[in-house]
Amino acid sequence: MAWLTTHRAAGNFSFARSLVDHHLAGQGGSLVATSYDDAAVARSKYENEVDANMEAIEAASGTVLFGVDGTDLARCKALRHRKFTRIVFNFPHAGAGIKDQDRNIRVNQELLLAFFASAKQFLADTDGSEVHVSLKSGEPYNSWQVRKLARAHGLACVRSMAFRPECYPGYAHRRTLGFKEGVSASGNEEIMDKNPRMLIFARKEDSDHTNIKKSATKGAKTRRSEAQHPNHSDDDDDEE
Repeated sequence: MAWLTTHRAAGNFSFARSLVDHHLAGQGGSLVATSYDDAAVARSKYENEVDANMEAIEAASGTVLFGVDGTDLARCKALRHRKFTRIVFNFPHAGAGIKDQDRNIRVNQELLLAFFASAKQFLADTDGSEVHVSLKSGEPYNSWQVRKLARAHGLACVRSMAFRPECYPGYAHRRTLGFKEGVSASGNEEIMDKNPRMLIFARKEDSDHTNIKKSATKGAKTRRSEAQHPNHSDDDDDEE
């Protein structure tokens, strides 16, 4: 399994470090962590966090790349001819500072549209390859209509779940503009206030295949239940 994490709003690499430390034991070489900022800008925003996390990732044989635009991954020579089974974009935000909410929504929709188009080119052809996008809930994030944006590029949301920072020890969310003492929330307070969700996308054809298998399995279970309990009707559906 090969991982690509794209960082625009959390460029301190703490999520990528948590992956190699706690989820990819002995497989750190399968991870590539990218930052939209160049190294100097990233260090000015996140200070010592960047170097400490980068050293840990590289010590686990992972790769760290600066100056990579997640909306145009093909421009990065180091990524050309590579494919990934997991592509992760946590808490994307254009960071444009636009006060007009409608314009702000459009700018972030454009960011995500471009990301989905770019990510799909680097998604491995193997069954089960996924794009993960984590977002805060509520407005303006709900108005971004992320599922609809993904569908425009042939990606379907196969499941969603609560984003739980405790599953990624050491992860510390940071704003696009970096951490500012007295202004930014420490730890992950800022995202936990907004009931964050992780949306998982797959190619639509893969999603359709998965849904057919699920329907067949569910149908078989229903038929067995009806055979055992002919007068009992089971309409429960746990799928989201």
